[in-house]
Amino acid sequence: MTFIERIESIIKPLSRAEFARKIGIHVSTIALWDDKHLPKGDILQRIHKEFNVNIDWLLTGEGVPYINKEANGFQISEPGAEYSTTPSGTRNKQIKISDALAMAARVLESQTSYATALYLNIQHFDRAIQAEQRIANLEARLKLVENQLTLFSEREGREQKLEEAIQEEKTVGVQE
Repeated sequence: MTFIERIESIIKPLSRAEFARKIGIHVSTIALWDDKHLPKGDILQRIHKEFNVNIDWLLTGEGVPYINKEANGFQISEPGAEYSTTPSGTRNKQIKISDALAMAARVLESQTSYATALYLNIQHFDRAIQAEQRIANLEARLKLVENQLTLFSEREGREQKLEEAIQEEKTVGVQE
């Protein structure tokens, strides 16, 4: 399914004009979108907010199209979210990255032990994500090396068979 097909699937009950009006764009803008020309981030956010659409799914087709609201908790609804949790006292609240960043800024600026703890957690999570990215890159490079090694081994096997065939022809030629 292409990007525009995913857009069409979420606006089915509406016309393109109604969809455009709801997200604050001109209807002709929709005609410009395809898999190489995607809407800007602010428009994607408006689509997400207005239609409760999973932005990851909208951009890539991966995951579920709509964000599920959990009965007893909240779910992170920005791209990359793969889990939900239920903090005490929170019901039916969706967390937005912008809100989380604002809260984190307040904590970090408080210069309390909470600020230190949050900073250290952020640091460690960032290192973990960087390590995961390095591992993914190394795995991809390893796969390339394995493929090259396989090709080299196959080529070497063919060359060895060719040499054996040549040697056998020489032997047969000498015997005649």
